[in-house]
Amino acid sequence: MAVTRRLVWLLAPMLALAAGDKKKEVSDRPTVTVVDVSIRRLASDPLIVIEGHIVNSSKRSIEGLELVFEVTGMDGQVVSRQRGRIDEDPLDPGEQSEFHWQMDDQARAVQVRIGAVAHGEHPVAVDKPGPYTIE
Repeated sequence: MAVTRRLVWLLAPMLALAAGDKKKEVSDRPTVTVVDVSIRRLASDPLIVIEGHIVNSSKRSIEGLELVFEVTGMDGQVVSRQRGRIDEDPLDPGEQSEFHWQMDDQARAVQVRIGAVAHGEHPVAVDKPGPYTIE
């Protein structure tokens, strides 16, 4: 019993340090936040229009940021995947950017999830990725 307690006391600081390193690693990852988004079908054309704003909520600039729009059906399966670059490059910390995107309408499309990648296909975390309903 005494050996077990000593072992716990010896391992506890190492485990705390390891957990702290993971948190630091995650916080260093570039992150964007979806501030607002509007997704609708056009009555005049067979198009889906996606518009909104994102903000760089990380502590460093993000170069070559591309948004990835995953259009899903009623069953949650991806019907279409589109991607497009934002206008501001690089997107500095705290800076906001608009995005405007349109794609061909998909008959089964009901929702859109938003993802992101940066220059060189590096994943970017997205806060509030959806899914957002197509109006």
